[in-house]
Amino acid sequence: MVLQFCRRIEPDAEPLYVPVAPLGGVPTNFCNLVVTAKVARDGGEALSGWTIWLNPDVMIEAEAHMVWRSPTGDLIDVTPKPDGETRILFLPASQPHSFARNIPNRRQALVDSIETRATVRTYALYDQLRDRYWRGAAGAVIPANELQQVQDMQDALMRGDTPDNWFCPCRSGKKFGKCCGRPEGTVAPYTNF
Repeated sequence: MVLQFCRRIEPDAEPLYVPVAPLGGVPTNFCNLVVTAKVARDGGEALSGWTIWLNPDVMIEAEAHMVWRSPTGDLIDVTPKPDGETRILFLPASQPHSFARNIPNRRQALVDSIETRATVRTYALYDQLRDRYWRGAAGAVIPANELQQVQDMQDALMRGDTPDNWFCPCRSGKKFGKCCGRPEGTVAPYTNF
């Protein structure tokens, strides 16, 4: 499943585990800035790719990422992780990423359920917000009230509080009962690529 997902993104690359050795005093989630600073300080080069995240029974996700290739050829993720991971599954990219624009994550649901579709579609809404508020290398600065709206939508979907005749929180323009609220098994597992 993971290899099939990776091949849809980068057909000629193989995912590999990369150790995390974060630099001190640098921000999380700004791999492009952190790796660029590491290359300037210690040599080596930046390698673009994707961090592969697996949420069992929910979805698999690829997030644009950059790691440092040391002068001796070792790959190291020097960007701090908010959850303290000590290694990541990294899929090298065939072309360098340009972080001058937002690079939406790639996702695929692993099961077809209202909860999973709500989760995948809610993350797609976060991608849309990042696109709208992208500020180049500095990333996105999304107003708190808009982040809260998306979180409220997901919470309502997870609680089952969204009646079938409401417009779907995924902003498709369809009624909830004909979109994310369709009974299980009526749609193919959702993917955004």
